[in-house]
Amino acid sequence: MLTKIFKNNFYRSVILVLGFSLCFAVNHAYGQDTLPEKFINLLQKSGMSVNIPDSFKVVPVMENKQMNYDYAVKHVSKDLEIRYAIRPDDPNTSAMYAAIFVADLANISGKPASAELASSVKILPKESVSKEFNADWAAFAMMKPANEFGEGYDFCAVVAIHKNNKGDGYIFCLSHVHQDIGPMLKTAFDSLTFK
Repeated sequence: MLTKIFKNNFYRSVILVLGFSLCFAVNHAYGQDTLPEKFINLLQKSGMSVNIPDSFKVVPVMENKQMNYDYAVKHVSKDLEIRYAIRPDDPNTSAMYAAIFVADLANISGKPASAELASSVKILPKESVSKEFNADWAAFAMMKPANEFGEGYDFCAVVAIHKNNKGDGYIFCLSHVHQDIGPMLKTAFDSLTFK
């Protein structure tokens, strides 16, 4: 009976398509590369895309009072966690992206927002920002994280990217020792861009 079914090209095609569809559905439903719907919606509203680096696995987002973030991954063998915060454009605060970044750094470091903290922010060259992130502005900072946000970590490197009328994105790289993660920082920072 099965031999007759498989000899018929129509039934053979249907069985093959159903088999591949089932394999794809199972792989998609249980694959590690599946992003949460809320995170996908934030990326879409902000016109961003994310490419999670290889060798990272999803870790839970930890609630904290210093800096809300939307998604996190951790390297499977090295001491590095990457956290992503996506902020779609808000016309009320759109022009304040640099000041908001300094305020976020103050929250993360446990230090007051000051001229000293602001001077630790490195504004990235506009040409590089446009080429690497397709953004209008980007900045970089390093610090020792404090409080709940930095619990368990001694080092935090942050890149903030901004695109007019789109929003802001933050990439936080947390570790215990920054010497071991230097080569991975560029890969982490390149993982979030505007489309």
